Amino acid sequence: VVTLQAAAAEAITTFVSSPAGPVLVTAARNGMLRSWHTGTGACLRQWRGHSRLPLVVADMDASGTLVATGGADRMVTVW
Repeated sequence: VVTLQAAAAEAITTFVSSPAGPVLVTAARNGMLRSWHTGTGACLRQWRGHSRLPLVVADMDASGTLVATGGADRMVTVW
């Protein structure tokens, strides 16, 4: 069990694990996306999602390089 370090105060609404490596991407109610190293719990990257509305769904391609998110703003974005 690994605890995510520097976990945000905002509730996580969805997450997806990379099929290609030790990475987990979380999305929060405030629209922030974060990628985490599942071995260490360290935050690798964070970026703002669609808007300040919650992100409600996420998925990752087989190579682990693209993340698709859908939000309460009814937008789908591929990162």
